[in-house]
Amino acid sequence: MRIAVAGIGGVGGYYGGKLARYYAIHDTIDVVFIARGEHLKQIQKNGLHLITGKGGLQRDPYTGNRQSERYRYL
Repeated sequence: MRIAVAGIGGVGGYYGGKLARYYAIHDTIDVVFIARGEHLKQIQKNGLHLITGKGGLQRDPYTGNRQSERYRYL
């Protein structure tokens, strides 16, 4: 199953990062992020960093184009 998070501003990045951290141990669930503009440029350059009181998460950017794939949740 794929879960896509569209709009990775403060809210989408936070909740998407929490989902990615939660599902990181599952081989069958993939959390992906959809970004554009300046957010996309910064994520391509630096990855996504989530820092909370319970720890942190860093995701390296995927630079491919997956427009043809289907997602269960968006």
